[in-house]
Amino acid sequence: YSDYIFRKIKKHELKSYFELRYKFVVERYKWIQSCGESVEYDIYDNRKGTLYFGGFKNSGELVGGVRIITCSHQGFMLQNEFKHLLNDHELPSFDSDCAEVTRLVIDSDIVADVNDVALGLFKIMFKWSLQHGINRVVFVTNEQFYRFMKKSNYFVKRISQGDKDSAGYKSIPVILDIPKSMEQLKYKGVKIFDFFHS
Repeated sequence: YSDYIFRKIKKHELKSYFELRYKFVVERYKWIQSCGESVEYDIYDNRKGTLYFGGFKNSGELVGGVRIITCSHQGFMLQNEFKHLLNDHELPSFDSDCAEVTRLVIDSDIVADVNDVALGLFKIMFKWSLQHGINRVVFVTNEQFYRFMKKSNYFVKRISQGDKDSAGYKSIPVILDIPKSMEQLKYKGVKIFDFFHS
């Protein structure tokens, strides 16, 4: 991920992220219907505790982005829009040290290694999370990326077996423990400086 810069998305850059979300969430994967605009935006973007991180080329072009929802007492997408993926499994407790990762989108039309950029986004999110008392993150992903995270020595577990979404893609809800991931990464010899590269 050294070819990219990972950081918070600034306010004036958010439109580019919402446009990228539209390209994949609406047009390519058809998770939601188009509202006639070229941006994808929902109620979770209105929350005060919502944050955005992006991967940028050296030129400043946004190639990927992700959203973190931190106000767990207001409910996560996994408790609402993605509740059907739980298959009647009980949710882990969503205390103040838990956040939800959503709307991870990477422009695969211009990025050769999507997992490389995804990993960079997760690392910059972890850096912020550890600085702000967030120890666990929940998110919905596919089987391929879940296995990639496991192989990369992250402490991530399924919440349930998941289900196929409206577009026919298998989605699974997972929870990732950041401190335990750090322990595993240290054990495997991953240096903290490298882990937090941005």
